[in-house]
Amino acid sequence: MNEERQRTRLRLQRARLTIAANIASRGLAFLVVFASARIALPDLGPIRFGIWMAISSLLLLLTFLDFGVGNGLVAPIASAMAAGDKSKAAAVATRGLALSAGWGVVLGGGLAVASWLAPIGWLFKGASPPDLVEARSGLMTFALLMGASPALGAVGRILAGIQRGYLSYLTSAAGSIVTVLLLLTLGRSGNLGVAGYILITFGLVQISALAAGVFIWRQGLLRIDLLRGGSWQDYRPLLASGGLFFGLQIAAMFGWGLDQTFISAISGPAAVATYSVVTRIYMLVSQPLYIFNAPLWAANADALHSGDIDFVRSGLRKSLLITSAGALLGGLTMVAAGPWIWTAFTKGQLAFPATLMITFAIWTLVESTGNAFAMYLNGAHIVREQLTTMAAFVAIAVPLKILVLHWAGPALLPLVTAGAYVTSMLVAYGLVFRDRITQPLRGGGLA
Repeated sequence: MNEERQRTRLRLQRARLTIAANIASRGLAFLVVFASARIALPDLGPIRFGIWMAISSLLLLLTFLDFGVGNGLVAPIASAMAAGDKSKAAAVATRGLALSAGWGVVLGGGLAVASWLAPIGWLFKGASPPDLVEARSGLMTFALLMGASPALGAVGRILAGIQRGYLSYLTSAAGSIVTVLLLLTLGRSGNLGVAGYILITFGLVQISALAAGVFIWRQGLLRIDLLRGGSWQDYRPLLASGGLFFGLQIAAMFGWGLDQTFISAISGPAAVATYSVVTRIYMLVSQPLYIFNAPLWAANADALHSGDIDFVRSGLRKSLLITSAGALLGGLTMVAAGPWIWTAFTKGQLAFPATLMITFAIWTLVESTGNAFAMYLNGAHIVREQLTTMAAFVAIAVPLKILVLHWAGPALLPLVTAGAYVTSMLVAYGLVFRDRITQPLRGGGLA
C-alpha cells in the first residue's frame, strides 16, 4: 500500500507541475495571439488579415495530422514506464518519432508542391490578384513549417507519456517570449506580410521543441540501434493505435477545424477576420480548461494499469464538474464583457459580432466538457468508439454548416457544431457504447 501511495503522490506531483508549466506556456501563447491581433490587423487590413487567419487555421489543424502516431504514443509509453519496462518505452518512442519524421517529409513536400502549383482563388473568395500572390507565399511558408511539425509534436507526446509534459510546455513558453519580442520590434515596420507573420508566430515555437527532444535522448528513450534490423511488424502496433487517433484527428478537422476555411471559401477572407478574433477571445476560456485536463490522459493510463480505479473515478467527476462550471462562467463573462474585449483586440477595426459571441460561448461549453471526458477515454484506450461517434458527428455537422453559411453566414456556425456534437455524444456514449465506456470504471480493466 505504501508503494501505491507513493506512486499516486508522484503521479499527482507531476500532474501539478505539468499544469503549472502549461499555464505559463498557454499564457504566453495567448500573449502572442493578443499581440499579433493588435499589431497585424491594422498592419495587414481585414482582407489580408483574414487570409493569414485562414492559412493559420489550416496550419494549426494540420499539426495534428501525423497519422495519429503522436497521440498513439502516450498510453503505451505510460503503461511501459508504469511496469518498469524502459526498453519497451524506448522502442515505442524511437519508432514513433521515426514514423512521425518520415511522414513530415512527405507532408511538407506534398504541401509545398500543392502550394506552388494548385489554384487558390476558390479558397479566398473575392481576394485581389496581389492578395492571392501574398496568400501563395504564405502557403509555401506554411508547407515548410509543416515538414517538421509531426516529429516535433511526437516529442511532446513522448514527454506526456513519461509524465514530463512540463518540459514541452517550458520550451514552448521560451519560444513564445521570443515571438512576442520579434512582433513588437518587427511587426510595426509594415514589411512582414502574411508569410512573415506565419513564420514568426508559428515557426519559432516549433523550433523551440528541439530542446525537449534533447532531454528525451539523454533519458535513453531515443535509440538509433532500435531502428536497425527492424521489420515492418515492429511498427504495426503504432500504426494500428495511431490509425485510430488519425481518424479522430480527421474527424475533428472536418467537425470544427475547417470552419475558417469554409468561411473563407463561402463568405470571403473579411468574414474570417471577424470569426478568427472571436475564436481567439474564447481561448481565454478554453485554454485554461485544457491545461487543467491535459495531464489526466497519461495519469489515467498509469492509474488504470496500476488498478487505482478510485483515482480515475474521482478525477473524472472533478474534471467534468470543474470544466463545465468553468466554461459556463467563462462564456457568460465573455458575452457580458464582449464589447470591451473586442475593442482591446481589434482597436475598432472590425464591427462587434454580438450573435457570434453568444453562439461561440455555447460551443466552448460543449467542446471543453467533451475534451475533459476524452481524457478519460484516451487513458482507458477507448478510441475506436470515439472514432465511430465522431464520424457520425461529422456526417451531421458538415452538411448543416455549409447550408447555414449560405443561409445565415458565420454567426450560427458554432451553434450548429454544438448541436451536432451533443446529439452524437449522447446517443453513442449514453446508449450504444455505454457498457464499453463504463467498463474500466467498474474495475473491468483497460478497454
